[in-house]
Parts: sequence; structure tokens; C-alpha cells
Amino acid sequence: MFAILVFYDSGCNLEKTPVFLSTLRGKCAYDNWLIIFNSLKELEEKNDILENMKKEINIPQDNIYIFVHNIDKIKNMGLQYKLLIDYSTGDPFYEEMWKGIKKSKNCKELTETLKYWIEFYKFDPIKRLKHRFINSFQSLSIDLARLIELINENDIAGLKEHLKYLSEYWKERNEGPLNKLVNFWYALVGKDGLRWGEGSLPAKPDVPLSHKKGKELTIYIHLEELFGAEKTQKMQEWVDLLHHCQLDQVCDGKFDINGNVSDIYMKSKELEQSISKMLLCKKEIEKLRANSEYFINWLNELNELIEALIKPCS
Repeated sequence: MFAILVFYDSGCNLEKTPVFLSTLRGKCAYDNWLIIFNSLKELEEKNDILENMKKEINIPQDNIYIFVHNIDKIKNMGLQYKLLIDYSTGDPFYEEMWKGIKKSKNCKELTETLKYWIEFYKFDPIKRLKHRFINSFQSLSIDLARLIELINENDIAGLKEHLKYLSEYWKERNEGPLNKLVNFWYALVGKDGLRWGEGSLPAKPDVPLSHKKGKELTIYIHLEELFGAEKTQKMQEWVDLLHHCQLDQVCDGKFDINGNVSDIYMKSKELEQSISKMLLCKKEIEKLRANSEYFINWLNELNELIEALIKPCS
């Protein structure tokens, strides 16, 4: 027998139990799986809920999975489990997960939906982060390739129109190369990895990452959990990826920008500035082409380096 316990936040509009569960007091069973829903508000107001739940499930801890919106509200309650999915509204798949849960029409559908998300969160986390952040570069790569194409065709009118579009779009949505790079730095090292906003460092971006026991699940944290801090610091695949991204690890979990290894930070900055100025003299156009080609080549190599890092982690 297995159990999935869902502690949802009834204060969040999207977190609603499936309609069919309302007549079943928030629990059902299907194919050797017991599903129990409880709101965090009820858990706070009724002290006996958790004790009754412990007696009711009577299942080995290796067979218990927990979905919880706020880990702080249950972490001291003595629940044992195999996997805890500490999700939040900032997670990129939060809405998709809860829409699937809410639309389940019976216990079979609900069980299969929750099992899907269990497997999703068990799936190699570095691959998940790679998928999320590398995909975010794709539209940028396409836009820069179009820019190079217009320059090669000497289509000045088309180039001017494309530059205007990029300048406005990047500004409105923070979709420019510098923002993408800084977001990826965050995926690598998180809020504690760099001294965000100090000196020449950029401000901390608004990048939601999943959490585990209060820790942001960055790529570094995943490597540290797999290999330990000392081995991670010496992993060539990790060192190569950091250097490609213009970062150096100075001690466990702490990083600095390296100005000597790669110039991607300045190239990204120059690219955004050139596009916002829209100067179409020959010198500026050649600089624009060179920086665009540099960024696309950098991105292609980034993909290869992450794939190299994933291999020893799989």
C-alpha cells in the first residue's frame, strides 16, 4: 500500500480539491494507493487531524509521498516520508500541476495525475533545470539569427525594424541576453551564491526555483547532494560550465565573476546597448553582427557543457 498526502493552501485560488472528493471527505483509494487531501488551514485549526491521519494510513514511510505548499507548517509534526514535494506558486509548473489535480473526475484520474508529478519531481533535477533555462534562450537565439541574416542581406530597412522590435520587446519583458545570462547564473548558484547587487554585480533576478528543506534547488546544490562539496568543486564538467558562464567557485557554495575566462557578460551588455541605440553606421553594424554571432556560439557550447555535466549525474 502507498499513500499520497496533499497539504494544500486554501488561500490560493488555484489550489482546489477535485469536485468528486467533496463527498469523500477529502480521501479516496485506487489500485493500492491511498490519497488524502487536507488544507493547511484545517491542520492549524484542528490539532487532531495529523494524529488521526498517522493512525489511519499505517503505511511504511518508504511508501509515503507528500505534496505541501508550505513546508514550515508540517516539518515539525513528525511525518515520515519517501519524497516531499515542497512546491510553491513560483514554481514554473505550479499552475499546470494544480489544473490537472483539480480537473480529475475520479480517484483513478487523481491517482495517475499525482503519480505523474511524483515521477516528474523525481526526474533528474539538472535535466529539468537545463530544459527550463536553455529553452528560455531559444527565442533569443532565433531573434539574433534573424538579425545576422538581415545584416548579411544588407537589408537596412528590415534591420532597423527588427532592432526596434527587439529593443522594445527586451525592455518590456526583460528578455534580452544580459537578463537571460543573469537568470542562468541564478539557476547555477542561487541567492546565496553571488553577492547580488554589490559592486559591479547585477541585482538578484526574480527567478523562482523549487525548494527542499528550505534550500533553493540550484544546479550547485544538486551536485553537492550527489557528490559532496569537495568533489563538486573539482569536477571538470562543473568547472568548465562555470568558466563558460564567466564564474569561478571561490569556496563551498560561493562564486565570483571571472573577468579573464569568458567575456559573455560584457558581450551581452554591449549587445543590448547596441540594439537600444539602433545606430546603423558600418562600424556599429559589424559590432552588432560580431556580438550576435558570439552569443549564439556561446549558447551552442553552453548546451554541450550542460549535457557533459548531466552524464556523471545520471
